[in-house]
Amino acid sequence: KYGYDVLGAEMRLSILRSPVYAHHQPYKLAADKPYLYQDQGLQTVYYRLVPHRGSWQAAGIPRLAWELNERPLWVNEAAHIGTLPLAASFLEAEPDNILLSAYKKAEDTDTLIVRGYETSGQPTLATLRFPHLDFAWQARFKPHEIKSWRVTPGQQPVAKEVDLLERDLK
Repeated sequence: KYGYDVLGAEMRLSILRSPVYAHHQPYKLAADKPYLYQDQGLQTVYYRLVPHRGSWQAAGIPRLAWELNERPLWVNEAAHIGTLPLAASFLEAEPDNILLSAYKKAEDTDTLIVRGYETSGQPTLATLRFPHLDFAWQARFKPHEIKSWRVTPGQQPVAKEVDLLERDLK
């Protein structure tokens, strides 16, 4: 939610906040008057504790956080004859310290935009794949670097790196 801290063996998580106390200048709050400005309404909080040995990078904490915050979408389907596998992916990245955060139609063309970033602070040579297009490319990431590509599907798919505004890099 709003904040957390760890001191020794104690971990604390702030669940609710009182914004009236955050913005009181120049107005001074009366100590004897109740203020009903804390978070209002039903609050739903999700958090994950991940006990692990070794570093947070080895434990894959960024990927676990992404999975917690981005709930999977699914479609219920009855059993039927078909040619698709039981599981498939539109887009894949290896190794695990590369997270793909966007896969969308480009703003100005019918091409696709793929965006990803490095999560563990390590230079990485990554392989990105569109299994359904039988297309893959490699990209070098600096520590914590965000990268975007314009992918043009077709007989010979092409991935060209672009900036965050989807403009070609010079």
